[in-house]
Amino acid sequence: ALTNAEHAARVSAVRAYAAASGIAAVDIYSAFSSSALGLAALVDPGDGVHPYATGLTLAGDVVKRAYGLT
Repeated sequence: ALTNAEHAARVSAVRAYAAASGIAAVDIYSAFSSSALGLAALVDPGDGVHPYATGLTLAGDVVKRAYGLT
């Protein structure tokens, strides 16, 4: 499983790559890390990355908002 610091470093790398490449990146990480539900309700604790259904729903909501679909 990734530590919070390792995951944050990966997110930073993706953000930097997206910015340098001129592509959009939707910030799902912030929604997960600040969710009142807590990460344990959103992602598999085995790896700390892959979302449960609740996490997928949250991710979908974030993407919809980012593209003005809600």
